[in-house]
Amino acid sequence: MIFKHPELVSLFWLLPIIGIIFWLGNRKRRLQLKAFIQPNIQHIMIEQWSKVQFFWKHILVFLAFIFMILTLMQPQFGVKFEKVVRRGVDIYIALDVSNSMLAQDIKPSRFDHAKQDIYQLVEKLKGDRIGIIAFAGSSFIQCPLTTDYGAVNLFLDHLKVGSVPVPGTDIATAIKTARLSFKKTAKSNKKILLVITDGESFENDPVKSAQV
Repeated sequence: MIFKHPELVSLFWLLPIIGIIFWLGNRKRRLQLKAFIQPNIQHIMIEQWSKVQFFWKHILVFLAFIFMILTLMQPQFGVKFEKVVRRGVDIYIALDVSNSMLAQDIKPSRFDHAKQDIYQLVEKLKGDRIGIIAFAGSSFIQCPLTTDYGAVNLFLDHLKVGSVPVPGTDIATAIKTARLSFKKTAKSNKKILLVITDGESFENDPVKSAQV
């Protein structure tokens, strides 16, 4: 529970003061009665007076004061929606899907091993957007930048060696594809491109592509 005016909680400091006022008033009343009537016959002389009623009267006054303060503080109930600004990182993973990735020098294969590494990375992300670019002799965005990690894994499941029909290993084209997508859709100043490949790019200059 939250309050619209939480600063009014300081009014609860008045409760001890009210308690002291009640105590002093009760003490003065007992002294006045004692001056006119002996304590052992007060219950006979004042038949309508009840200690129990007197006690509950003061308790009810305390409760009324407490609820009055709570009312002034205006407790707020229900659901409050707030706009949250995401401050994560935008990550693209460019995965080589050329035939050489089927080599089994790393079990079960270079390609499957790379996919397992990506699954583990996605599992550790919290609020960051991630996308997948498939490349060989050309490239395309297999999964656009998203925080839906389930969708990322689904796209990755369907990615296979040979998904890009053009043979080769054109890393520069993959970098260009990521750069253009970052320019159009990036929501963060922090942009990361991870390139996973087993070959050297001969088609274009990847360093030059990254510097543009």
